[in-house]
Amino acid sequence: WGVLITIFLGDNMKAGGLGSRFGLPRVPVILLAMILVIGLGAAPANASFDFIVTSLIDDAFSNDTNPGDGVCSDSAGNCSLRAAMEEALELALTDPTINPSIRFAQPMDLYLDPAQFDLPFMVRTTIDASEHWITNNRAGVTIHGRGQKTNGFYLSDNCNIYGLMITGFNNAGVYITGTDNVLGGTQYGQGNVINGCGTGVLVQGTRDDAVVGPDGFIINPA
Repeated sequence: WGVLITIFLGDNMKAGGLGSRFGLPRVPVILLAMILVIGLGAAPANASFDFIVTSLIDDAFSNDTNPGDGVCSDSAGNCSLRAAMEEALELALTDPTINPSIRFAQPMDLYLDPAQFDLPFMVRTTIDASEHWITNNRAGVTIHGRGQKTNGFYLSDNCNIYGLMITGFNNAGVYITGTDNVLGGTQYGQGNVINGCGTGVLVQGTRDDAVVGPDGFIINPA
């Protein structure tokens, strides 16, 4: 479509071209091409969204300021885990072609605020902390539930979790309600360590899910 428009506009510059036939003004093709490119750049199709968690804080100000705009930003302008998951959820629900991913800027311990709601459920989203794996059975990124009577992560459909330690949830560390979800992988650091929870992984119903990861996937209920 962009090429057709450019040809049409280019013909406008020629004597007897389409522009002169229909009385259109003669406008430089370069300028029109620039306008066309700018217009197309405003709405990229099937964009990939990779959010990098930078904040260690989870509190009343950690929610994303504008879920669905493609930018992970809490009230302080940082990317918290909560904000990243809210952004990913909104994008996935809005556009079925988007598969967001969430990574971490560095090894970190994230303590969830008991006064806040559960973390948003996941749809077609990957959380990957494998690059920060420290050693066998020791993840570099730990999510602490702090004894909340909730589940850690809710997985709907087509989600992946790699390289996390999940601890301190009185219910399940991971609660799966959808299908085609994967916990852990075959590459170094992709295993997950789940301990100190009432149940490691709770799968609701018969689902096509996989719990894998030779690099130290451990379920160790409290």
